[in-house]
Amino acid sequence: MIVASMDAQTFKRLKEVYYSKGSVSDYDLQHERLVYGQPKGMVDAVWAELCAGDHPPNDFRVVGHDQLLADILAADASVSWDAVFDGFMLGCSGRWPRGRQTLISAARARQLTEHAFEGPDDGDPDRICERCGLPRRSRWDQSDETFRLYWGYAWNETPSTWWVDLDERARAEMPTLEDADVEAFAALLRAIDEAPPDETPGRLEKRLGKAKLLPGADKYRRYGILIALGEVGVLPNTSVPASYDAALTPSERHAAHEALGQSHRSDVVLPLAGWRGELGVDWARAEWMFGVAN
Repeated sequence: MIVASMDAQTFKRLKEVYYSKGSVSDYDLQHERLVYGQPKGMVDAVWAELCAGDHPPNDFRVVGHDQLLADILAADASVSWDAVFDGFMLGCSGRWPRGRQTLISAARARQLTEHAFEGPDDGDPDRICERCGLPRRSRWDQSDETFRLYWGYAWNETPSTWWVDLDERARAEMPTLEDADVEAFAALLRAIDEAPPDETPGRLEKRLGKAKLLPGADKYRRYGILIALGEVGVLPNTSVPASYDAALTPSERHAAHEALGQSHRSDVVLPLAGWRGELGVDWARAEWMFGVAN
């Protein structure tokens, strides 16, 4: 079903449903996740309007590997790289947080090709494909995922988010990029490039937080932005190719994590995990992707 991009009123109402003190939820065994009800303080008429709209709460989807892969490829074809780069700069300036995730989604989709699920035929719905890493079965709440995109979250480990992002992005109403957005992005890159040689991604995130260069971005949103820059190689690393440049199998990615001695509970994942301050910013790549020079 084709739906409109998310407007400010719907965003506000979904935030009340999913992430407010008045949220009401219960675990549902069938869907294997929380199901949200009418939040405390939301009047019946508003709840009914929200449930009948384009982004109803608890809009659960269950999709198999082959269909999800086909959907990602189709959605990716409808989004231009110029729009991806401009949207990310708008996301970094804080004017359009929605633009952050698509840099990750498009970079990952760039390396996908059509194929059947590869892996043991054991019926495990959560097993991932040995070729691309997409699960045999994905489950998500479409409205919650879309809401989080507009809230400015970005991450590289949930393939269903890549499709939700790319599919909705084709209809999203992106603001026009302005000089102030480009300058804010350039200031971010310059600040990253000033890192001491031994700075880790974790220390970089904290330093950027203190510098207040990313308006409205908490720890996890800052990590999302840095992860995205790593996905396209603007933040280089010595462990794996940027996702924009080459595909990795899950086993190759796991081996690279092991070689780094990375904790499985770490918030920092490859390719960002392989960055250190001495690597700085790949300014040549920043210029041809974003038009930003040192």
